[in-house]
Amino acid sequence: MPDVYPSDAAARIRQLEKDVAELKALLQARPGQTQASKGWLLTDMSIPIVEAGTVHIGSNGGNFFAATTAGTKRMFLQATYVAHTANMTAGASAPGTYSPSYCQAVREDVRAVRQTLADQMDAERASGQQASS
Repeated sequence: MPDVYPSDAAARIRQLEKDVAELKALLQARPGQTQASKGWLLTDMSIPIVEAGTVHIGSNGGNFFAATTAGTKRMFLQATYVAHTANMTAGASAPGTYSPSYCQAVREDVRAVRQTLADQMDAERASGQQASS
């Protein structure tokens, strides 16, 4: 590799200072990969092929993923909320007492949770993230 710096020490220092200033300007003009002070802002990307011993974490299709040589693990972040019925909060009976309305509210919540889980599993099967049973 050719010597690109002058042989004069003062000229070398000036050239190095100029190079450092250019690199600083370049780095300041380049946006960061993430903006941690505002929360993590990730751009959706295709899932890369990774080298052995490494893990790549990113976002694809609005969901987090972790890619390794063993495969890709998708992490679905569903903001599904199963609402409690009025009986679960306002009309709930004291612990240890039997209340038909409270039992009915619990049954309805369990059914709602079951349906939410079934819907999620169907969506994962449809997208190829889960094997059909």
